[in-house]
Amino acid sequence: MTEYRIVTFTQPVTALAAPPGQAKSLTIDFLSSVPELAENMDGWEVINSQIVPAGENVILTFFLKTDLDV
Repeated sequence: MTEYRIVTFTQPVTALAAPPGQAKSLTIDFLSSVPELAENMDGWEVINSQIVPAGENVILTFFLKTDLDV
C-alpha cells in the first residue's frame, strides 16, 4: 500500500532567492531546518515540490510518498 503526504513550510524570499544579477546555490538541509519538517519527512520520498511566492515569503510544498507493508 502506498501512502501520500503533503508538507509545507514558509521561508523569507531572501533565504532562497538571489538578488537580481547574482546566482545563489542552496542546499536545503531538511533534517536541521525545522524539527517538525524533519519529523514529517522521515522515511518519506519526495516525488514533487513547488515554490509559491507569498509577498516577502515563499511557501515550499513537498508531495511525499511511502510504501507500507500491510
